[in-house]
Amino acid sequence: MQALEYSCVELWSSSRLIAEGRVDEMLDGIELSIDSLNTDIQLLLNMYCNDHMNHDDGTCCATTEPITYLQIAAYLFLFVW
Repeated sequence: MQALEYSCVELWSSSRLIAEGRVDEMLDGIELSIDSLNTDIQLLLNMYCNDHMNHDDGTCCATTEPITYLQIAAYLFLFVW
């Protein structure tokens, strides 16, 4: 990390910290454990998706609502028309 101290490279330290906390779960000391890898993937997805979500309306933690028959009928009507 000291080699990149004066460069514009940004290091993602969360993954390193997660791996350091789970060293005992590593089989060979190099590869991440499944739990660490899943946590890293979740963090990356959250970093990407949070930029595209509107957190003010409360939908960030809600699942999408199912399509109703009225919506299907309206789509079919507009498609045929």
